[in-house]
Amino acid sequence: MHPVNGVFFQTRDYGSIGRRFLAAIIDIMILVVVFFILSATGQLFSENWAVNLLIFVFIVFTTVYLTWIKKSPLRTLGYRLAGIKIVTLQNKPPSLVTMFFRLLLMLFYPFQFPIDTLWLINDPHRQSLRDKLTCTYVIREDTIPVGERQIICVNYCLLGFNFLFKEVK
Repeated sequence: MHPVNGVFFQTRDYGSIGRRFLAAIIDIMILVVVFFILSATGQLFSENWAVNLLIFVFIVFTTVYLTWIKKSPLRTLGYRLAGIKIVTLQNKPPSLVTMFFRLLLMLFYPFQFPIDTLWLINDPHRQSLRDKLTCTYVIREDTIPVGERQIICVNYCLLGFNFLFKEVK
């Protein structure tokens, strides 16, 4: 079995906490605006099925926006304005499954935020815990890799849990 290689970047080329925060705020504002538009539309209907349909539309929009659009070259408005993008350890766009897993991990974000922030600040590749779990980097949009190294598995112990993450050596 041949070792798999991944790329690495200069420290300044990884998405900083400020850029990530800016992107998150902008994307949340977009979702809030869409929610209010759909809520206002829902006020026009008294039937439950219509309200349920609008809720379904919001869930689908949110999922598509935070998975397919975020991973595409188009990216979300927040990611575009912050000048960042998501790539795999091989510097390729992540799969939809990976992006959906990242989205599901957001459900735990209120509880994980302090840990994620500390992890992000102290990690040499500026990967959050979500990035580690999904084998992704958040990098600046105009970045090119500095080099290539072998991907290895590293064991971390966090709050009594053991995690095995893939990292570029």
